Amino acid sequence: IILFVGLVAIDPQVALSTLLIFALIGYILYWLQQKRAKQLGRLLSELNIASNEKIIEVLSSYRELVVRNRRQYYANEIYKLRSKLADAQAEISFLPQVSKYVIETTVILGTVVISGFQFLLQDASHAVATLTVFLAAGSRIAPAVLRFQQGAISIKSNIAASEPTLNMLVKLEDSISLEKSD
Repeated sequence: IILFVGLVAIDPQVALSTLLIFALIGYILYWLQQKRAKQLGRLLSELNIASNEKIIEVLSSYRELVVRNRRQYYANEIYKLRSKLADAQAEISFLPQVSKYVIETTVILGTVVISGFQFLLQDASHAVATLTVFLAAGSRIAPAVLRFQQGAISIKSNIAASEPTLNMLVKLEDSISLEKSD
């Protein structure tokens, strides 16, 4: 807030355009990434369930698998599921890094654009002051915005991943309430 107030005091146009650009980029990144995080969370949950079901199936019928020589088939099935699971986990881990690079690139490009306009339209001391406050604000605000955005994306993916469990709990509560009413 202090850096933004300093930027407003030095150059209100740069302050408002900076706020607008970073808010717009932050919103677009959040909107795109939260959809993907939700999809990946659901996929992660489904793959985890399917993989665990296969493993339980193998463990419960191991003797039959040995007799029928089906161990390799199940090994391949579990491998496919685990590979898809690892890909989904890797993508969820990579999502926050995309925001980091986009925001850092925006700070760099914003610095170049602001310095160009400031040195063309203002005197050198005013341009340097504006550029200094912009860089200080960008370097301090970007990590805070990234932490907030990463937390929001993590919440979205974890909510989506927990939906099957929550649905199962609702079904269990419904069946218990039906048994009590009988």
